[in-house]
Amino acid sequence: MATHIKFFSWEGTAHVLMAVAGYNFARFQLTGSRRERLRRQLRAVVRIAVPSVLVIGVAFAVTDDYGWHNVFLLNSIVGPQGWTDMSRFWFVEVLVHILIGLALLLAIPAVDRAARRWPWAFPLALAGIDLLQRFDIIELPYPGQGPVLWLFAFGWAAAVSREWWQRAAMTTFALLTIPGSFSNEHRSATILVGFLILLWIPTLPVPRGLHRITALLASASLYIYVTHWLVYPLFEQTHKGLALAASLLVGVAYWATATRAMGSVERWLRDRQRRRHFNAPGPRPDGDSGPDRLPKPDRISVLDARMPQRSRAGG
Repeated sequence: MATHIKFFSWEGTAHVLMAVAGYNFARFQLTGSRRERLRRQLRAVVRIAVPSVLVIGVAFAVTDDYGWHNVFLLNSIVGPQGWTDMSRFWFVEVLVHILIGLALLLAIPAVDRAARRWPWAFPLALAGIDLLQRFDIIELPYPGQGPVLWLFAFGWAAAVSREWWQRAAMTTFALLTIPGSFSNEHRSATILVGFLILLWIPTLPVPRGLHRITALLASASLYIYVTHWLVYPLFEQTHKGLALAASLLVGVAYWATATRAMGSVERWLRDRQRRRHFNAPGPRPDGDSGPDRLPKPDRISVLDARMPQRSRAGG
């Protein structure tokens, strides 16, 4: 973001974040049964896509810089070729496409079994397929802004690299593939160093006084990214530092609002599902009857059965 505002220049950080996204995908999205995993992955897609689409929709309505394909996160596929102002949200678009593709791929039983049996080799196989495009060996139908699935897959493989030889192998792969990825050597160096830090030093010490602000900015990073395109032009001519501060504040405020709203919707959906399950006809697990059979006076009432659920929701 600071590079976009021209507060300072440090290119390549978005591609490092793509590897970080793969790292976090492996840590948080691959546990549980196949159905649980699919549900968790689709929920992650919604949490990324919905707040992004809302902001992009506003940008489409109030500026002439974007098209309908931006709103539907399809600019990388059907938008103008090459880099234009419409490409500004490429990171969100490509990340959503990758997550949807992986969710559907891992929903296939045979693929799910392969990913569980070979947790380190599986993401490397995905990276290998994408690297064929990176080295112009084949041309894949997905245009995008250049191949980045391999960086996501590298982050995934880094997260499951438990042995020293796996980390050493990942280091070798990175040294062979990342340099030369861009004509700008500084950008490639940023990506390489960022990935190696992710691989070898996944936990970085933060001064005690900066713990909360660092966690806050990390949590709100997506929201800062999608909103800053609308915020910083309003202050850019006044002072770039003010533009940076305003972008951070608006992004954090949007994160807090959107997170609370989506959390409320998710709780409402869960409560609705519980009520539907409770009111379904047929015997209850405790032997009670469904709504088609009224409970006898000496049996537990519906209100009593719901009280523990209300208590948990209130707590």
